[in-house]
Amino acid sequence: AWVGVPHSSRTTHSNTTADPTHTLRMGLAAALLMLAAAAVAIAQALPHHLNGCNPQGSRVDCAYPGINATGCGQLGCCWGPINPNPDNLPWCFKQNTPSPSPSPSPSPSPSPS
Repeated sequence: AWVGVPHSSRTTHSNTTADPTHTLRMGLAAALLMLAAAAVAIAQALPHHLNGCNPQGSRVDCAYPGINATGCGQLGCCWGPINPNPDNLPWCFKQNTPSPSPSPSPSPSPSPS
């Protein structure tokens, strides 16, 4: 007679193979997070004058008292804290460097007559 394991003590094996779509989604999420972190690092490394903000230039107030760096940036303004600030210059100020002007397009060649 055959002697087997009683039914109640049999173990079942779950599918241990990872879902390929889950792996792909997790990989994409990780790549997006790394890309976002790199973009922030690059933006912070750029000189302020390249984004229209020169901390040493003139400052025209761009917001309300008490605004923070995040709120200032959301308004499209420049953020440049000053400590000490004896002249009471605004920390959140309008862009103060001119945008580069587009290069002129070449004039068309005269057509032969």
